[in-house]
Amino acid sequence: MTGYQGSPRQRDQLLALLRSRAHAWVSLEDITTVAGFQYNARVYELRRLGHRIENKPGWFRLATAGAIDDSQAITKTPGAAEGDRLFPDLLPEDVEPRHLDLG
Repeated sequence: MTGYQGSPRQRDQLLALLRSRAHAWVSLEDITTVAGFQYNARVYELRRLGHRIENKPGWFRLATAGAIDDSQAITKTPGAAEGDRLFPDLLPEDVEPRHLDLG
């Protein structure tokens, strides 16, 4: 059995929906109609591609009409740079990190 193949199509449909309602808030009901119940994964993918998507409880909107197109997608590799890390080290460079050894 192959992996799930629907996300690119759903992502494109979600982007088309958000673009069609330029700067207007789109209801969660409309979002799930095109992106399914894992809509947050599709929103995350679009944000990683450079689209600015705002949200408030039950609503989403495309913040700017001129977002980066897919050909100029922002790609990040894990650990590429300190600023790209989800949890950057908070210690200064001259301090050796200490870890609790539980056995």
